[in-house]
Amino acid sequence: MSKRVPGVFPCSGFYFPAKLKHQHAVDILINRIQHLPLTGVSTKVGGLYEPVSDTIRIRMLGQEYTVGKNGAFLKGEEAPETETIILLWYLLTQGTTPWAGSWKTYLELEGAYAHESYFRQSSEARLAHGVEGILAKKEVVLSSLDGIEAEKVGGCGLAIRFQVLPRIYILCQFYLQDEEFPAQTKILFSDNANDLLSTECLRELGILLAKKILNCLQL
Repeated sequence: MSKRVPGVFPCSGFYFPAKLKHQHAVDILINRIQHLPLTGVSTKVGGLYEPVSDTIRIRMLGQEYTVGKNGAFLKGEEAPETETIILLWYLLTQGTTPWAGSWKTYLELEGAYAHESYFRQSSEARLAHGVEGILAKKEVVLSSLDGIEAEKVGGCGLAIRFQVLPRIYILCQFYLQDEEFPAQTKILFSDNANDLLSTECLRELGILLAKKILNCLQL
């Protein structure tokens, strides 16, 4: 079961887009993080604590963010609100459950059913249109997004395991079009993901990953 952040909102009730505006959600999370001892949290979440600024450096989706009591920053600028929410939530849950080596579909995450179609259309369906390009640009995708090739199963042409956060992995399986089936993509989450982030945050993390993979095709 995914961990709940006391005093914020339940994992099953925090949506993107939500009843709360993104900025309101950011404000709530920043308020909660004011009382968090970041020096102790950094080890739990797999980040690097910076004592001078009282911040934590965390890699997400191939980039290094600075996260602290003023929010999340990327290359010295405020990070986009969705990314800030994911990073602040990740710090607040302080999950330490290790990955046991197995995977879960999005539908297997807590309370995912209501938004499964949105997730599929926003991530897997979009990636399916770019499978040939992804295979051709494989090395760019791997180096840009902290990915490594994984075992190919079920006839997929390429499988990549992405370390999307220090303790969370996403597996993407890319299937080329053949005589019977169109090109497809499957996205799977590490079995510990729901202990470290809400399903809503994981959904947006998967969608962000899909966008960044497609962006690699333009390089």
